[in-house]
Amino acid sequence: MEESILSIKLKEYRLTNSLTQQELAEKLDVSDKSISQWELGNTYPSKKNIIKISELLGISMELLLLEEVVEEKQHKNLVTKYLIPLLLVSVLFMTIFSYIKLETIKRQDNEIAVKNKILQQQKIDLETTYDYHVVFVLIPRTPYSDFKEYIEKNYKLNDGIDVNVLNEENYIVMSFIVKAHNNNEMELFFQEMKENAPGLSNAQYNIF
Repeated sequence: MEESILSIKLKEYRLTNSLTQQELAEKLDVSDKSISQWELGNTYPSKKNIIKISELLGISMELLLLEEVVEEKQHKNLVTKYLIPLLLVSVLFMTIFSYIKLETIKRQDNEIAVKNKILQQQKIDLETTYDYHVVFVLIPRTPYSDFKEYIEKNYKLNDGIDVNVLNEENYIVMSFIVKAHNNNEMELFFQEMKENAPGLSNAQYNIF
């Protein structure tokens, strides 16, 4: 706060009468800290102390009270001038921050939804299998029981369908249906089967 009539007159009276702040405080029945704050203009006396100071300094009490009202009005004007715009800026900042945060959350939710959709599709793709019809032709009188057991043990055959073996006088045909997720996996299966097939004459597969 700036110096007021009160602070100037109070300090002037004390110095004119060669009084310390402690001595003036005793005259007014207050603490020396109160005198110091009043002289600096940091605080304003209560109504009770205004009466004492008015009598001591010979200054109209109405003048001192009027000055207090003016100071209070100035203080309110300062609050209106600086605090309210600051509050408005703070509200605006919080609104913008909340909007950005909300948009970020929405974007993250969308990204998560897209990733979940991709994962679900990948899961479906992994679980989906296709039937491939495989035919092996072996030379006559080739022992095929071990190969038949190998096929049944290592590859997922279509439910309820076993390896079918057709014995002919001049050749042996083995026909069965294998489940695979895609052509690449089936091609890998087929190459493994060919490597283990005994007396292989011919082999082929196609989607059933």
